[in-house]
Amino acid sequence: MHYRYFTREQQVTQYPRSVLEFDVDTFKGRIAEVVYAKGNYRLTLKDRKSELVTKLQDVPYSGFRPKGSVKQPPKKIRVPSAPLPGEKEIRSELQTTARPQQQDTGSTDGIDITNYRFDVEVDEPKTPTPERPRNDRNRRDKRASASQDALSRIDSLQQALMAVQNMSLEFKLPPQRNYDVAFKVEDVTAQLDNMFISNTYQRFTGGGGFFNPGLSGLIKMGVTDIMDDYKVTGGFRITGNLGSNEFFLSAQNYKRRLDKQLVFHRQTFEQLVNQFTLAKVYTHTLNYRMSWPFSDFSSVRGSVFGRNDRTVLKSTSDRTLEFPDDHKWSAGLKVEYVFDNVLPMGPNLFRGTRAKVFAEYFQDLNSEAGNLFVVGADVRHYTKVHRELIWANRLAASTSFGSQKLIYYLGGVDQWIMPQFDNSIPIDFSRNYAFQTIATNMRGFPQNIRNGNSFAVINSELRWPIFRYLINRPIKSDFIYNFQIVGFGDIGTAWTSASPFSEDNSLNREVINQGSVTITLNNRREPVVGGFGLGIRTKLLGYFIRVDHAWGVENYAVNDGIWYFSLSLDF
Repeated sequence: MHYRYFTREQQVTQYPRSVLEFDVDTFKGRIAEVVYAKGNYRLTLKDRKSELVTKLQDVPYSGFRPKGSVKQPPKKIRVPSAPLPGEKEIRSELQTTARPQQQDTGSTDGIDITNYRFDVEVDEPKTPTPERPRNDRNRRDKRASASQDALSRIDSLQQALMAVQNMSLEFKLPPQRNYDVAFKVEDVTAQLDNMFISNTYQRFTGGGGFFNPGLSGLIKMGVTDIMDDYKVTGGFRITGNLGSNEFFLSAQNYKRRLDKQLVFHRQTFEQLVNQFTLAKVYTHTLNYRMSWPFSDFSSVRGSVFGRNDRTVLKSTSDRTLEFPDDHKWSAGLKVEYVFDNVLPMGPNLFRGTRAKVFAEYFQDLNSEAGNLFVVGADVRHYTKVHRELIWANRLAASTSFGSQKLIYYLGGVDQWIMPQFDNSIPIDFSRNYAFQTIATNMRGFPQNIRNGNSFAVINSELRWPIFRYLINRPIKSDFIYNFQIVGFGDIGTAWTSASPFSEDNSLNREVINQGSVTITLNNRREPVVGGFGLGIRTKLLGYFIRVDHAWGVENYAVNDGIWYFSLSLDF
């Protein structure tokens, strides 16, 4: 379909006997041959000479190659010097009827062994040989005449072929087509999932909570070409109420060292503007990404994107019905450095280090003053304690600044089924938040146990696949093979000022509005919170299930604990 293999033949030897076996080493320029001569097999090893190949393009006439149109002088046959009775007449006839022969290419005793006819065997007998009968000579003449006719027909055929070859016909080789792009289906996915297809920041909802997709159906399909140079992936997620669907389309180019990707993403979700107003947000993002690998473990990545957020108020009253749609346009870029040399030892089990340092810039196209800068890092290290026993640690931190900011809600875990949001923690609306996201993991608390435009968190886990560790034989069950017991501890915080311990931190102020009276309470809180607990991990019906029970520590007090059911891997 893509390639055609062919060989080119040419003569490299000119022996009087055939070559039984041969082998050519083109790299070293050596030839090995096996020839049967004089009752023995002879093995020869010699150099392959290109000039000899050039000389042998015009191969002399032989029994395997028809004679050309150029006639050559006849070749004399050596006979003994002492004639025998009746020999003179036979020799004369041989000389007159013998076909002209070419130069001796490998003769023995003056006879061309590639072109000869059986005739009277002349030898030195001990007794005189009588004259052979006349009928033998007649049969010999008939054979010679038949050979003459056959050779004449071969000469005529060869001349016709040469005439055809000499015709002035224009012949063009077809254009080279070494490779045509042909795609094949790489993977098709249909499953239940509760994770966003694209990790884009949500528009700030005004403290009404963070929108979680919930358990919904995800369908994704990808095709790639045979050489893995191009890949096209598309998918969509459908929710039960059909109100927060999501889909994307991605095209990737891996042909060169610089990897390129173009992604279009559409996301919808509902947000509560106030107690009586509900809105629906449509987010469309077009992202062009590039990646330049330095080695198998490290690369630098960059992306340029454009984004449109359209907010539509639900028609719950005459006022909201007349309210126009709100369009917000933004563009930006992102640069990140990624290092990853981990070796997978199984689901959720790794060994090595992976890290990412990134910087983002958003520009509000509706306002020249609306800009947002985000910088952050995420470092993870996995240590092998003993066999499959792994100690995993993670440090993540990020901050946002500019005329607009990004708010981080600390608490919970990724892909949390039935998440909870804590509305009792105050939000500093004077920070002019434009986007919102979740800072995880902080087990032992619901989402928004702390918030702000900066966050830092440390996670530590001891992952023990108990059955793989204790059983030294193959395990067929996925549930038992991937079953893990995990002990973990988390500590972190989120803040709004220069330091989480600053008095200006919004965590230490609580504003209460009582009609025309506004009350501000300064209640000093410990900004750092922590959590610890136990969990299990396993694979059930093709899904990696996580079940954790954690106790939170806030203001040096331990709470009653929270159960977490999630579908995420790693931290």
